Amino acid sequence: PMTPLNNDPMTVIPTLKTTATDYGQQKVISLESGTKITLNANSTITYRSGWVYDDEVRLKLDGEAYFDVAKRSSEFDPVFRVETTDGDISVLGTRFMVSTRDQKTEVVLEEGQVAIDIKSVTKFDEILLEPSQRVEFGGSVASADIERVDTELYTSWRNGFFVFDNTPLSKV
Repeated sequence: PMTPLNNDPMTVIPTLKTTATDYGQQKVISLESGTKITLNANSTITYRSGWVYDDEVRLKLDGEAYFDVAKRSSEFDPVFRVETTDGDISVLGTRFMVSTRDQKTEVVLEEGQVAIDIKSVTKFDEILLEPSQRVEFGGSVASADIERVDTELYTSWRNGFFVFDNTPLSKV
């Protein structure tokens, strides 16, 4: 459903919807395109009803989610974007994790490629991540350094278990 702006029937804005999880809860959201979003515990996504608006699927994430985005069948298919307080992640078909915990944004890419437009780092126009790369930005993080990682350390939660490798107890 659409809502008229200022009671003007010619100006219509989409209705926003929210999906949230409680502590210890996960939700899997399946879109018609084949895209699956696994929302981790204590997380929220906000999106426009119907998902597609202005040739894009855009959602705002607060918390942590794993995205398995279906590949676009043509250049005319909607672009998929994840918006965080610290920046926007644009994808064309890929699998990745985004976390906005601890007042920063972290992106870990398993497959495909994502473009990240960081709001607070001026030395980059856009960062492109490749598979098995991780970047953290925003909050007290002054730069956006890309590192190679074992993605399972960051994404295993979606399968119901956690993988640790020399992780300090304070982080666990």
